[in-house]
Amino acid sequence: AVMATWLTRLRRPRPSSACLRSVVVGLTPDIVALHTADEVDTAEDSRGNGVVPLRVLCVPANERLEGTLFTPSEAAAAGHRPGIVYAEQTVDGQAHAAGGLALQKELKTLAPIDTGTAVLTGAYGGLSVAYDRCVHAVPPFFGSSDWEERLVETWIAALDCSLEAALTARTDSSWGQDPMPGLVRLVAPLIGAGARNVP
Repeated sequence: AVMATWLTRLRRPRPSSACLRSVVVGLTPDIVALHTADEVDTAEDSRGNGVVPLRVLCVPANERLEGTLFTPSEAAAAGHRPGIVYAEQTVDGQAHAAGGLALQKELKTLAPIDTGTAVLTGAYGGLSVAYDRCVHAVPPFFGSSDWEERLVETWIAALDCSLEAALTARTDSSWGQDPMPGLVRLVAPLIGAGARNVP
């Protein structure tokens, strides 16, 4: 349903062509370290030249764009309670750790954002080994009002940001590969299935 809704929305005019090459959905936070360059994922442009897609990591985020806030030692000091999520258990926590201060600094300028929306950042620090950009998308909490509709909005916002990244990369040589094509490979977890408990 998400892809059908998004593809319908794509029919609106765009300033330049972009193509979503693939969407990879990962089931664990290990996707932060997924080295997409190890795989042969090329296409040909209109002149027959081999091109590599822009590699984008989708990071489920909170509205403050602060990352997962608890480490196991911090939770123990505060009195552990069931259901607490640690930074290393989430894509958000791992992305913040790998992206370091540069990622945190950029996110601070973009926060806060609403549930169902997404923002685009660079891939800094350890993230830059496997990715060119990051999309930070805020899913709803399971059971909240209209959570299913908001989850679809979140996925659509992430997909839109991915295409925006491809369009921007074609004119911005400061983002990794040179030149970057208008192709995107989005790697995403099951958005909302972690700390937000979406089934």
